[in-house]
Amino acid sequence: MVGCIYALIVGFFIERRLTLKELPELVWRSTKITAIIMAIVVFSSGFGILIAQERVAVHLSEWLSANIEQKWVMILALNVAFLILAAVMDEIAIMVVLGPMLISIANTFGIDPIHFGTIIVTNVALGMATPPIGYCLFVGMAISGLSIGAVSRAIWPFLVVMLIGLMLVSYIPSITLGLQGILH
Repeated sequence: MVGCIYALIVGFFIERRLTLKELPELVWRSTKITAIIMAIVVFSSGFGILIAQERVAVHLSEWLSANIEQKWVMILALNVAFLILAAVMDEIAIMVVLGPMLISIANTFGIDPIHFGTIIVTNVALGMATPPIGYCLFVGMAISGLSIGAVSRAIWPFLVVMLIGLMLVSYIPSITLGLQGILH
C-alpha cells in the first residue's frame, strides 16, 4: 500500500505524468496483473499441498539416498529436482516443505546447511523464470503486454547465465560460505 501511495505521489506531483483521467485505466491494469499473479500463486500453493500430502519429498529423499553415492551427482540430482519443482510450485512451499526434508540428505553427503539453503534459493529463483510455468514470465507478460512465447524467448540468455551461477554456487561452496569464513 505504501508503495502504491508513493507511486501515485511521484506520478501526480513529481513527474506529473499521471492525471486523474488515467487513474481508472491504471487501476484496471493493476487489478488484472494482480489477478494473474494471485491465480498462479494459488495454483502453485495447491500443488505444494498436494506434494506434501503425497509425501513426494520423503519418497524423493529415500530414492536419492538409496541410489546415489557421489556428492556431485547428488547435488546435480537435487538441482534438477528443485528446478523442475520450482517451475510449477510456489517458492515458499518448496523451501518450507522440501527444504527440511532434504536437509538430512545434504548432511549425509557433508553439504553445509547454509550452502544447501543457498542452492535451494538459487534453484527457486531460476525456476520462477523458467518457461513454460515460471510465474515471473506471466508477470513479465502482463506488464509488457507481450505473449508468453515472446517473453520466454527473450529470457533464454538470462536463464543460461543463471544456470552458470547455479552451477558455481552448487559446486564451489566457498562462494556461498566465504562471508561466513570471513566473519568468523
